[in-house]
Amino acid sequence: MRKEEATMTAVLKVVRKEEVVRCVNVSRSDIEAAFRAWDQNPHEWRTARANERAIRFGNRDYPPKEIARIAIELKEKLPIGHLQSHGLTVNNTKICFEKLSFDYRYACDTKDD
Repeated sequence: MRKEEATMTAVLKVVRKEEVVRCVNVSRSDIEAAFRAWDQNPHEWRTARANERAIRFGNRDYPPKEIARIAIELKEKLPIGHLQSHGLTVNNTKICFEKLSFDYRYACDTKDD
């Protein structure tokens, strides 16, 4: 990882009824902490549709909105599961992961890796 990547942040926005209720600056290390938290307590997550999104990290696929939710909870010292992932938009989550140099793609594209 380049030095500038380590200090970059991106904004995750939590939306309720089309209104932004929370903006959280997260770093790459915040997202990596969320991957570790997911791995400690994995949830059932299967790709049901070809348009399902995935974030690739360490040769594994993760659900982007769930990882973003956990990153916010860890950053703001909230209990895991406090927020709901449906308050995060696909577009904002995608932009955040891409800005922080994560591999964001359709889950069906990860099957051959």
